[in-house]
Amino acid sequence: MLPITTLASVSDGNNAFTIPKAGDSITSFLNPRLFESPDTIIDIKAKLRAGRPVVINNAFIPEYAEAMYQELSHAEDAFEPFVYSHEGDDFSCDHYNIYDLQKYTPLMNATLDLFNSAATKEFASDLSGRRCGGESWPSASWYKPGSHSLPHTDWDGQRTVAYVWHLTKEWKHGWGGHLYWMSEVNYPFIPPSFNTLVLFSVTPRSQHMVTAVNSLAAEKRLTINSWWYDEWLPSFEDNNAQFAEGYDDWMDYFLEDLDRLTELTADQSVKLEQLYAECNAGTYPEGDLLSSCQKLQVLHERYHEGTYDYNEVYSVQL
Repeated sequence: MLPITTLASVSDGNNAFTIPKAGDSITSFLNPRLFESPDTIIDIKAKLRAGRPVVINNAFIPEYAEAMYQELSHAEDAFEPFVYSHEGDDFSCDHYNIYDLQKYTPLMNATLDLFNSAATKEFASDLSGRRCGGESWPSASWYKPGSHSLPHTDWDGQRTVAYVWHLTKEWKHGWGGHLYWMSEVNYPFIPPSFNTLVLFSVTPRSQHMVTAVNSLAAEKRLTINSWWYDEWLPSFEDNNAQFAEGYDDWMDYFLEDLDRLTELTADQSVKLEQLYAECNAGTYPEGDLLSSCQKLQVLHERYHEGTYDYNEVYSVQL
């Protein structure tokens, strides 16, 4: 039976807090210690922009984390199986999510709105250096015994930054369910834990996996997870003055630092290749686009050649 939250505040049994309101920023519900020293945010920005996953322990105010844990742990009937297997991309996953919004409690809905608010997405963009203005729809996830996700990058559509809020208590390492980061040198892992926020920039190199939960698991591996998205797609017609401050042409932004090409989403990379093909075929719109096609030639040649460092997970203890 789902718990019902009918008031603007909820209680974890000891303390009450006001649930997020429409338009609130995630910063109002993160642990205040995250912002005590400017160096902490500076370090997180540097690591995310270098392609490293960031793990923030004790991430949210404890009353919020406890209330969300209680609601998810009592929402067993709301979780539906999600099983995917496709030989073409050598990927499979098996876990349980809450997809029916009618089964969301007020606190779950408020959390969905919080991660999707304009203020939150502005914070995510500032933190990651990625464009996060698109719609974000966080989902509750439960990895039961047998649940897993084989190695994958999350690089799909317009995804830019992934977030996973772990809400698991009293987990034993031997139960599995670890998030492994598939680096070029070693394989650091992030075990299920309580009130831990994992962030990483989604690129063709953000390879990771979740190991299978074994049959001995006596607790629930629970998370709130999704992605922030971009909305922009490259084109010849768009001068993109709003794409990045100080740039009238989106191609100039990438040409100034070719490693920025790793910021392209999957859909944007497809569009880039389409524009390049139009240049080669001479089917681009009328006008003087020779310089644009020359720029595209350089971008095409350097695409997928970024220099991200994936050797370590950066952990923040609050």
